[in-house]
Amino acid sequence: MSNSDSSSMNGQTTVWTTKKFLILNSSMAGLQFGFAIMSSFLSPYLSTQLQFPNYVATLTWCAGPLCGFFVQPLVGSWSDATRSNMGRRRPWIIFGAAFLIFSLLFLGFSYAMGSLVNPEDPTKGTAPFAIIGAFLVNAGLNIMLAPCRAIVADLVPEKDQEAGSGWSAFMVNFSYFIVNVIFYITSFWVVVGEPEFITLMEIMTTVACFVIIGVCIPTLKYGTERPLPELIREGKVSVENTRGNVFSRIFRAFRTMPKPFLMTCIVFFFSWAGYFPYMIIATQTFGMNAGTLANSLTSLAGIIYTPFYNKLAQQKGEKSLYLLSQGIMFIAFFILCFFSDTLAVLYICAFAIGLNVTTMNAAPFSIIGKSNTSDSGLYAGALNACCVLAQLFIQLVTFICEACGWDDPSIVLAAVFSFCATGSCLLLPGLHDTIAAPADEEGILLVPSREVSEEDNFGDDLHV
Repeated sequence: MSNSDSSSMNGQTTVWTTKKFLILNSSMAGLQFGFAIMSSFLSPYLSTQLQFPNYVATLTWCAGPLCGFFVQPLVGSWSDATRSNMGRRRPWIIFGAAFLIFSLLFLGFSYAMGSLVNPEDPTKGTAPFAIIGAFLVNAGLNIMLAPCRAIVADLVPEKDQEAGSGWSAFMVNFSYFIVNVIFYITSFWVVVGEPEFITLMEIMTTVACFVIIGVCIPTLKYGTERPLPELIREGKVSVENTRGNVFSRIFRAFRTMPKPFLMTCIVFFFSWAGYFPYMIIATQTFGMNAGTLANSLTSLAGIIYTPFYNKLAQQKGEKSLYLLSQGIMFIAFFILCFFSDTLAVLYICAFAIGLNVTTMNAAPFSIIGKSNTSDSGLYAGALNACCVLAQLFIQLVTFICEACGWDDPSIVLAAVFSFCATGSCLLLPGLHDTIAAPADEEGILLVPSREVSEEDNFGDDLHV
């Protein structure tokens, strides 16, 4: 593993090693593990096990986008103004993790609760618990996501933001890979619709809870933040950004959003509009075994690509890499429109798609991280809101297509919106473009700096 560039303070060098990046981003692995469990089990659980009509399952999937669109900017803004002695982000990571654990157990054991309520017809009794569980899990994921992203933007020096966000994407891919491999192996003897599937879901949601606890501990222990009052006294956070109610702060932040942020949000929206159809229907369209293996290959590609991305992003900039990988994703989906029945083509395309999954989970957040803003929680929440808005948009478009008699429009939609995302990448800031912090009409900065400057030495206590 290679070291990142170093920062210095009083002649002492702080080196951001790969291990330090992984420790700071470890909570992302827990969050993504929970999301992977839900996305792997929810569709077959609702459609096959509980025999929900397709439109009900589709509307249930809208829970995530609906929760995320409202929850993430709120949590991001609240975390920006949190005055806990633990800092601004870690209290929200703790709360989000606890909420997610409760929600996963609620969803995982929803069939058991339904059986208690209606022993004669457990499927009917389970329906409300399953739907409520899906909403709760999505709420927990969205509570946790914004502070997990923002703590990287806060604590990693500007010149290392590409690597910080890149290793965050690595954690996303790694967790998703592990869950998909487990799901693929168990799919050979666990049949959806049989009692064994319920047992497997209960086991995996329980395991996910212990994983979340275990991987959040390193971030909470070593992601040492300074309390907000201290940052305000040092002039590193504008006191104006912590005043007023949360809605006024959100409105002010969006009103003063720099153009590069806005362009990044547009690209992120189209990227997720292109990827989401494939992510949620792979097992349904290609079959459980083939779809799960394809998802595993997508995550594996991201794991392999991450170290190369980190170096290339620092040398070439996010714009060039995003444009290239997004173009590759479009080509892969375009090919799948015509050759989805050929497994070899599916697996090759799935691997290629994984390159952009890493890029789109890293580049937008490193652009925000390099912007010198202390509102990183709110802007990370805004980015994630664009992600979930894209998911909601795709769900609604899919619902309309299916209602009109188009049984499976997902791959075509993925190709169309991946093409839009490729073109929109031209709007991103280039390698040498300056991304200024938000300013008012007179040019006065509203957010003077991030929590950690190039001279700070976060990480000296990480003896790794």
